[in-house]
Amino acid sequence: MELKVASKLNRAYEFLITNQLVMGEHEFQAPCTMKQEKDSIVLGVVEGSAAFGIYPKLSYRIIWSGASFEVSDDRVFFSDDTVRNGTLLTLKTTTDQFKLCIRGSLEHEPDNNIVWSEPEEEYQKYLNFYNKFLGELSLKNRTRSNKTF
Repeated sequence: MELKVASKLNRAYEFLITNQLVMGEHEFQAPCTMKQEKDSIVLGVVEGSAAFGIYPKLSYRIIWSGASFEVSDDRVFFSDDTVRNGTLLTLKTTTDQFKLCIRGSLEHEPDNNIVWSEPEEEYQKYLNFYNKFLGELSLKNRTRSNKTF
């Protein structure tokens, strides 16, 4: 998944991006590993968890460009610096533009190499995949007309 944000007026705004980290069968119960790198975070399952038993190499990488981010939890919302929800990931930045990508893998840690795509290209890839998947399936309603849906 990719997210691209840009201010049309080239003004810097404060952005908070949050994500509930659910790496198991229940929210708030299964912790995850987190490794922060220069422009990314790698999330993985904890050894001994139910998810680890089925998907031991399950991991996600959140990659950003165009701005630096402060990585935190929910304490950015409270003045007493107390964590209330340790599974909430918060990314904070002040900028006029940035890109963010989330990649996942069941087999290995997703790499940090990214070729940012354009929405039109991705939409066309989706349509091509979907048409190939359906095998050019066409449904017709014979009672009303030969109109293809």
